Amino acid sequence: MKHCSKCKLDVRTNSEVCPLCQNKLTGENEEAMYPTIPTIYKKFELFFKIFFMASIGLAVVCVATNLMFSPSNAWWPFAVFGIFCIWLSVFHIIKRRKNIPKTILTQAVISAVLCVIWDFWTGWHGWSIDFVLPIIFTVAMIGLFIVARCLKLKEQEYIMHFTTIVVFCIITVIFYALDITNIVIPSIICFSSGIITLAALIIFDGKSMKEELRKRFHL
Repeated sequence: MKHCSKCKLDVRTNSEVCPLCQNKLTGENEEAMYPTIPTIYKKFELFFKIFFMASIGLAVVCVATNLMFSPSNAWWPFAVFGIFCIWLSVFHIIKRRKNIPKTILTQAVISAVLCVIWDFWTGWHGWSIDFVLPIIFTVAMIGLFIVARCLKLKEQEYIMHFTTIVVFCIITVIFYALDITNIVIPSIICFSSGIITLAALIIFDGKSMKEELRKRFHL
């Protein structure tokens, strides 16, 4: 058994440091009383290594292909940036996997921002505003609804995140009102879905929304 001189405790472990104060332990190693729970990275270590290697390989292939066949048209930075965006989303989902509603909301926002940046970076063709934003928020709204029903989440666990996504859906029509969008159908569908969903939330979960707003904003 190992001993921590700082905490004055005997610890049954094979670790080199105290689990309480991180001070160096003295004594002989002993099998830990509780089993070690592997992190998700350790649990799926082989998958992440293969995925990471495949990402590097794909990035190298894109760069090499671009330089060999169309060096005057540099498209490889967009491919590499796309791979980076995928990894960013994966890490965020893993980190926030215990709070699925919040993860869906933040993933939708991050994806929307990255797409707008990408559109601006490529000379601004408007595809991010015309198609991507309405589709992202509509899918996020439907996805959160399905998750909440399948996992039988309480209203308090998802109502604010769901409401925020609905608000984003409604906001997309502002781009149409400001004459920014060229294709209006996705924005109208997103706006209509948001209005109908918001009305349903107020009618069926109005009390839960009011209570959640009161708690979060100390009203």
